[in-house]
Amino acid sequence: MPAQTISLPSISNTRSTVANAPNRADKGASLAQKARLYSHAQQLLADARSGQVELKSRLDDATVSKKINVLKDPAAYRSEREMNLAHFRELLRVFQSAAVDKDGKMDVTQFKSVFSVVLGTGLTDEQMDVLFMKIDANTDDAIDWDEFSTFMLLRAEGQTAMREAAETRLFNADTMTKIVTPHRETINKILYLSGHKRFMTCSRDGTVCYWSDKMKLQRSYKNIGARRPQSPNKKKGFSPAPPKVFGQPHQRWVHDCIYMEDTSKVVMSSDDHEVTIYDYTTMETQIRLDLHDTVALSLDSYHDPENPESDQTTLILGTDSGHILFFTFSPLLLFSATGKKKDDPPPLINLTSARSLKTFGATLWKRKSHNDWTLKVQYFADLKSVVSCSPDSRNSFCMGTEVGKGKWSFVTASVYRGVNTFAFCKFPICLVTGGTDRQIRLWNPYRLSNPMAALRGHSSPITDITINPINGQIISLSVDKQIRIWDIRKQQCLQTLFDHVEHKPEDVLTRVFFSKVHARLIAASTIMETYKLRDPPARGAEVPRTRGGGEV
Repeated sequence: MPAQTISLPSISNTRSTVANAPNRADKGASLAQKARLYSHAQQLLADARSGQVELKSRLDDATVSKKINVLKDPAAYRSEREMNLAHFRELLRVFQSAAVDKDGKMDVTQFKSVFSVVLGTGLTDEQMDVLFMKIDANTDDAIDWDEFSTFMLLRAEGQTAMREAAETRLFNADTMTKIVTPHRETINKILYLSGHKRFMTCSRDGTVCYWSDKMKLQRSYKNIGARRPQSPNKKKGFSPAPPKVFGQPHQRWVHDCIYMEDTSKVVMSSDDHEVTIYDYTTMETQIRLDLHDTVALSLDSYHDPENPESDQTTLILGTDSGHILFFTFSPLLLFSATGKKKDDPPPLINLTSARSLKTFGATLWKRKSHNDWTLKVQYFADLKSVVSCSPDSRNSFCMGTEVGKGKWSFVTASVYRGVNTFAFCKFPICLVTGGTDRQIRLWNPYRLSNPMAALRGHSSPITDITINPINGQIISLSVDKQIRIWDIRKQQCLQTLFDHVEHKPEDVLTRVFFSKVHARLIAASTIMETYKLRDPPARGAEVPRTRGGGEV
């Protein structure tokens, strides 16, 4: 039966109905009528109970889970579990029949005999007495329809509020933990390596740190990729030493860092026009990619999800020229070309040379997607798409979907003052962007013509976004070190975290990262700050009460 809006009868109508009850003088007729009423009431109560009077579904959990998307459609969740109008009318008739008093009231004895099945199964007399006192708001040892219906509605509302409170878990700012790191420059990447059950952080000076699940430092590597000056007799494929500044080797800046799970390699892009692939365990250089006249600002990689046995891996690069580069290679062929001897330099692949690519069995395909820097690029296996963003106001947001082997279809969207960062939420499904105009925008990934919603609240440009998939929340970071938590379904800000720590060398937060495995938010500069989700309300915990004594 479809759910309807509940419209309760007024107490005056109820009392008039009770006043028109059969004459009590006719005891025989009255007893027979009562017997029929009680028999009918028991049947109605059984139907009402199976009809979710206790906010339980009439369907089994498996059926409900197939038909109702709880997180995506809370309205359907409520309509399936709350009482409908027909059941409430039946309860009214049962109440009127049982309340034989001329004022339309019911004492505790009548209450126990009639409504024990509805309000709780297996309750003792003492528990029923307590329940009766909760309903009896004016403490006159009798309950009327107003008191009973109010209690039933507040009971349903209270359970809905408790469920929403459990879904809307916020972070506990009072228990924020500050973690000192070996990083001397700001952290530009935080990763969780699920296969190794550890965190990885990388700063722009090339320092890489590995952390345990409990955020304990395990290993650190400083100045990864800093090359020593080479001898005059250069070996093939080894580039000259970096220039010296004031007698010191040039300190290169790392723009991005990723971990390729299928090859167990760490990849870094730097301002020396190179992308370097390192061994995960030793952090020794394996392969160097020369971009010639461009710099890779962002990285990502993917392995063919349709063919897990494929030996092809694709490294995606977003450059400062607005291009997206797809470097496809076979790990077996590529890494077998590394130096056999200890002193052999790592191979250098010139991405602008077809001959160099062919030598290593690799291919390169690129596309001009933006008219400004490609600040971020990421591949989403669920969408089979590559998404990139740029400060470009015209081609701010680009999404390329794989429509066939080696074939891509690209769609772009325009955002005023461009897009600095983005994230993807699986449930409810949406793409989230943030930029210099201080607005969070929600996009339908299958239709990028216009955003679904725009969330306002930040007072500074947005620099990073991450997703809390546990509760369907957006976590955004702005230049003023303000972290905001947004509810995607309600489209409102739930919490704001303020950072009062003075960071050095720059007083900024550069990254936010949410770990679904540990229910932990990490904010980073040169140090890390961790926030834990508050525990949900315990089952059976006492709920707030109204002034009338009912549960909310």
